[in-house]
Amino acid sequence: MGEYITLRELKSQLPSTEAYDRIPTAKFIRSSGAPIAVYESSDYQIAVYPCGFAIGRSGRRTVGVRVDECRDYRYLVDNGEKTAFQYGGDDLQHYFQEEFFLDQPWPLRLMMAVDDQLQKNEDDRERGWISKHSEIPDDKNWMNGGHYSFEDALIHRMEMEEVLELMTEKQRRVLVLYRRGYTQQEIGKMIGAAQQVVSKHLRAALEKVKKYYSNNQ
Repeated sequence: MGEYITLRELKSQLPSTEAYDRIPTAKFIRSSGAPIAVYESSDYQIAVYPCGFAIGRSGRRTVGVRVDECRDYRYLVDNGEKTAFQYGGDDLQHYFQEEFFLDQPWPLRLMMAVDDQLQKNEDDRERGWISKHSEIPDDKNWMNGGHYSFEDALIHRMEMEEVLELMTEKQRRVLVLYRRGYTQQEIGKMIGAAQQVVSKHLRAALEKVKKYYSNNQ
């Protein structure tokens, strides 16, 4: 991981974040001053700021995390079909006490915090997208995968190909980009079309999704 100060040393340089009820915006965090520690890879970055918060970025996704809350860590191991939470077995859970991380290079624990927050945001966006578009049944995990067997994944892949084949090229592109979190305005700039045109393609694509699942229940 290279030469980095330890998490213990990093925490000793930062104030508590208890005064903040919620994680501030990235703009506010950056306004506290130049980063005091930075980790970078080809498509991943974590910058720690004097206010006690860090900003993590992966691709176009950005999150804020509290450095002082990077303590103990518990994660679940996937045994190929079920996670420990679903299985209910403690033997599949791995638990690390804070003391383990304190003398490790600081990016190790911060990467876990950033990854968890990115996943939480992705899950929240998934739930919001599904609730907004009730024409897509949530038990299909549409365009998201999340299957526990090769057979389920294969069926999902075949369904996706069939649905997308019903659409025009622009409808497919708009829907995929929208599902990835881009706004209609952003998609318009990417494909060189007005927001109203993007909205028209999106409505048509969703209608075809609704029709497909109505005919294949």
